[in-house]
Amino acid sequence: MYEDITDDILIEEIADIELRLRELKLQLEERRDRRRNPPSGTQRAERGLRVGDKVRIANPRPFQEREGTVTKVNPDTDFVTIQGNKKKGKVSRKSKNVIKIEEFSS
Repeated sequence: MYEDITDDILIEEIADIELRLRELKLQLEERRDRRRNPPSGTQRAERGLRVGDKVRIANPRPFQEREGTVTKVNPDTDFVTIQGNKKKGKVSRKSKNVIKIEEFSS
C-alpha cells in the first residue's frame, strides 16, 4: 500500500498536515486569549461592583449581615467579599447574589 505513494506525494501530505496543525494552534491561542480577557458587555462586566459600594446580600444565611460594603472583588471567579455594617465578619458571595444599593436601611 505504501509502496504506491511517491516521495513527492508524502511531502505534500506532510506539508498539508503541518499547515493544519499551525491553524489549530492559532485557534487554540485565540480561545485562551478570549477566556483570559472576556469581551466587554459580558455579565461580569455588567455587574459593575467596586470596592466601597454599598450592597444588600440576596441570600444571607442565619446570623449573617444582610447589608454591607464591598471590600474585595475577584473578576476571575466573580466572587465579592462584603464587610457587614456591624463589623461582625466578612461574607463572600457570587456577584449575582449581591444587589447594589444607594444607602443602608435602618
